[in-house]
Amino acid sequence: MRSFLALFALLSLAACDLAAVDRQRRQARFEAAGLVSTRVEGPCCSMQSWVGGQGTPVMLIQGFGGDALVQWDRQVEPFSREHTLLVPDLVFFGGSTSSDPRRSLALQAEAMLQVADAAGVDRFDVVGVSYGGLVAWWLAVTFPERIGRLVLVDSPGTAFGPADLQALLDRHGVASPQALLLPERPEQIRDLIALVEPHPPPLPGFILRDVHAAIFQDQVAEKSALLDDLVSFMGPAAQDLPLPQQPTLLVWGSGDRVFPVEIAHRLEGMLQGRAQLVVIDGALHGPNVSHPEQFNAAVLPFLRR
Repeated sequence: MRSFLALFALLSLAACDLAAVDRQRRQARFEAAGLVSTRVEGPCCSMQSWVGGQGTPVMLIQGFGGDALVQWDRQVEPFSREHTLLVPDLVFFGGSTSSDPRRSLALQAEAMLQVADAAGVDRFDVVGVSYGGLVAWWLAVTFPERIGRLVLVDSPGTAFGPADLQALLDRHGVASPQALLLPERPEQIRDLIALVEPHPPPLPGFILRDVHAAIFQDQVAEKSALLDDLVSFMGPAAQDLPLPQQPTLLVWGSGDRVFPVEIAHRLEGMLQGRAQLVVIDGALHGPNVSHPEQFNAAVLPFLRR
């Protein structure tokens, strides 16, 4: 028994080391691209962000899970050659937090502007994936004077209603968005990875436990409240919101099981000629992670115009 416990301790330490090495690798990509980690203290939030590069400003907004390092490490190097990048952690993710009582897209949008203001950026293009795309949508319709071009990645705007939400829950056999996106047990992380990676690697239980402890046990109540707000956003009241007027690129994974590609076509129609749709074959939810070369090749030319 003593030998078994010693072995388990070594394996757990190895998992921690692997996680640390992976994070260091991602951080090195950000630093090699000329980005600097910054802390922005403002009226609504305490924001962790990465800023750097040169050229027209672009903000990259992560999805619901992990942080900026996890989701954008394959974009920062090619994007920073042409753009000044603002890459924040969303509020209640990574190193960003807030004492503001709101748990909403409105709070997230204000936090994004706080990051831009601190960097001296008045107008910028924005790229948002999934939940981050909804934050980008809110920015575009609420602060249109601040947003140039809009890139929505597997993110449905107001083309996603209550019936679509119920279909999403039924597809995954869960009763709420929290049950899908905030796993209570480490083994449920495999289901999340399978939403993004077409061929997910086999992960032993001790790694799943460490990932669960590192990512899914931090600011959980706040993240759950964000999902409650999101359900409200997807209700009937959302149909009264204005549509973005900015030139818009929709980037979608052909096999997305969170927001299926037919929603992308619906959204393209709603935007009435202001949007173009690129579907990445073989990608699921989040092609910026699983298919970075195809993703970058689709987005960078759009941002150059």
